[in-house]
Amino acid sequence: TSFSITLSRLISIKTDKNVLYLSLDKIDDSHRYMNSNSCYKSSKEEYFFMKEEGLEVNFREYLLKDQWNVNYFAHGNVKNFFGNENGKSRILDYIKSEDYFDYIIIDFGKIPLIEQKGIDIKIQLVSQNLMQDLSKEPVEDVLKVINFSEFSGGNGKFFYVKNSIESFVKIDGKIDISMESEFAESVEKFVETNELMWLDWEKKMQIMSE
Repeated sequence: TSFSITLSRLISIKTDKNVLYLSLDKIDDSHRYMNSNSCYKSSKEEYFFMKEEGLEVNFREYLLKDQWNVNYFAHGNVKNFFGNENGKSRILDYIKSEDYFDYIIIDFGKIPLIEQKGIDIKIQLVSQNLMQDLSKEPVEDVLKVINFSEFSGGNGKFFYVKNSIESFVKIDGKIDISMESEFAESVEKFVETNELMWLDWEKKMQIMSE
């Protein structure tokens, strides 16, 4: 979640385009990272219900923005409806049909959905145990990131995101990600190395986070 939110913010800052962070993980803990002071608006569960029932809906009224101008849905339940139901592909189709976002960053959590249709860029985050990760079967057409690793470089198969305790500050149950930290810098380097910000607006990214 920290990786996908940071990625969303970096793309929003660097491109000044409409970015959506969308959590489809079983447990949606992204509310811990979002510090918007806006009043509560409808969640993606309510938006999904409106679309399923064929009711008229003003899409923009369902969105909130964080301090980095990243769009997100208010949190209906911590236990994410879309993490367990077959509504994941439909909610994504509904959002794409609005023709509003340049980038959609999808946080699938630990669910192995690398075969998910309609996703153009797939990023797999794995644990910092390098030997364990190297022993896993490689997955084709997936960018592989070793999360919170002490390594600072990358090669053709792996990219390492630095571990830095100064990158995250916990205040009253909220987690603030420093956008000037080593963690954010390594995510930015990953973005630039893979030229993710120069994709056509049609491109989507799948985040598989541990």
